[in-house]
Amino acid sequence: MIFQHCPRNQDKTAGKAMEKAWLLAVIVFVLIGCWVMPVAAQASQAAAELSWEPVVALDRQLFPSLIVSTATMAASEEDEDTEYFIGDPDGFIGAMVADAPAGSKVKLVVKANRLMSQSSVQGTIGVPEEAYDIFPKINWNYSALLKSRQVRPMSVVMELFINGKSQGIKSETVTVRSLNDCPIYLMPTDKDGNPVEDESQAVEPGVDMSWMFAAYVNENHPWVDQILKEALQSGEIDAFTGYQSGDPNVVIRQVFAIWNVMQRRGMKYSSITTPSAVSPAIYAQHVRLFGDSLNAQQTNCIDGTVLFASICRKIDILSYLVLIPGHAFFAFSLDPDQNRVVGLETTMMGDVDLAQYKSKKLTSEQLGKKIHNASWNSFVKALKAGTAELENSVNRFQSEKPADAQYQLISVDQARNMGILPLASD
Repeated sequence: MIFQHCPRNQDKTAGKAMEKAWLLAVIVFVLIGCWVMPVAAQASQAAAELSWEPVVALDRQLFPSLIVSTATMAASEEDEDTEYFIGDPDGFIGAMVADAPAGSKVKLVVKANRLMSQSSVQGTIGVPEEAYDIFPKINWNYSALLKSRQVRPMSVVMELFINGKSQGIKSETVTVRSLNDCPIYLMPTDKDGNPVEDESQAVEPGVDMSWMFAAYVNENHPWVDQILKEALQSGEIDAFTGYQSGDPNVVIRQVFAIWNVMQRRGMKYSSITTPSAVSPAIYAQHVRLFGDSLNAQQTNCIDGTVLFASICRKIDILSYLVLIPGHAFFAFSLDPDQNRVVGLETTMMGDVDLAQYKSKKLTSEQLGKKIHNASWNSFVKALKAGTAELENSVNRFQSEKPADAQYQLISVDQARNMGILPLASD
């Protein structure tokens, strides 16, 4: 797979890209740019007429994955960028109102549709010559968002009231992306709010959103327990104890037991990364949900990474998503203090087909040993390959050099602590 340009996010999980306030500030700039209000050409000219326009963040793209996974994150604190802001500073849908009289009571109502119930916000205009951004807290239908598996257009309809009088109804056609579309990078923008490839020409820098991959780690999926059950039944492990034994080898054996189950299920590598739609303002990548990967019996590098992270997090093994240019792989800690982290190249799961190991000449015990050895040897190779990749990249994870921006070490634990929720799926 090929990752499209992903810049850095400071501590890679705990950086500003995780702060919704910063993300919103950039989103608003992308949408409204440097919109300059018309002023009177002469002192005697009458006051400008009130105007307003709908605003939908992220280039009029609604990403169910982003909306759901950040739903419970702490609200952004007010700062100088929200001085002329009424409502939810983390909102995705709202309006821009210009030249409303000072002291006016303003109310914006976003009408109900298949993804939300009616939502509204009201406030008071303070400075008449400023453009105000008005964003109600949207009452999302999260169940409907989680069922969005194909890209669809949708009309967002809203009505503005000034001092109780309607200023008309307006609508904006938006693109509702698939739940599988993971936004990973918001493009830098020029002075007019247009996306630019060259960051040296940008007024606002690009925003790394690769932490969104952690939303596809779903330790709560009901099939996780089934995988663990199959691992125990295989006899490769007696119990899943996490770090309780204090022995790194026991941790490795637990991860191998999961590897073995995936190979017994016939998991293969499949490179599918193309998102359901394209926007010049934001890059996204298709990521399979946990159930998708198991049903299809195939994963690409990021799919396999979130698959293993989901199961390992369930058994309290600290898990990481490792991103390097053009690739992703899984990493896990051998101890609870994270003194030693090793990598696992999940794309190598399909290198061995355990189904081919059948022989009428072998006893069940002999056949089982042969299958075990083939699986174990492939696991050791994947462990060595992933650890080598990890060690080659370790100095770049905290580097501030632009050339190292695509190197990311994303802690799933840190992502959860920051409020990134796992995406639920059937």
